Formats: sequence, structure tokens, C-alpha cells
Amino acid sequence: MQLGADWKAVLTKAWSVRLFALSVMCDVLGIVFAVRGSFSSVEGASLWLQIVGALFGAAGFIARFMYQRDLSPEAKHE
Repeated sequence: MQLGADWKAVLTKAWSVRLFALSVMCDVLGIVFAVRGSFSSVEGASLWLQIVGALFGAAGFIARFMYQRDLSPEAKHE
């Protein structure tokens, strides 16, 4: 596996990367709240964070295949 030539631009500008990062953050917080929920009264927060994390993941998957200005090859030829 080899990184693309413009990996820094993709990492900083691509919506798919941002949405995947939000997905991971929600999943981690959901796990933390699930563990804490065993010992406290926080019950629904874990479930909602995991649902939102799954939605961010799905949105990131869709964004990965959509045209993104300044990142898509079509934009560089204009």
C-alpha cells in the first residue's frame, strides 16, 4: 500500500476524513459511557452516541465517493 501524492491535502480537506474522525470519536465516547453506565445512571447516552457514530461513518462512506472541490481529479484539469 502506498500513500497518494496529495495525501496531506486529502487529510486536511476531505469531508470523508472528517466524518470518519467524528464516527470514531462517537464510538469511543459511546464505549466510555457504556462502561460508566454500568456504574452510574447514564444509560441512553451510549446508545445515541453509537447510533450517531454509525451515521457519521455512513456519511463518510458516501462522501468518499462524491465530488469534493479541490480534491477531485476533475477539478485539477479545469
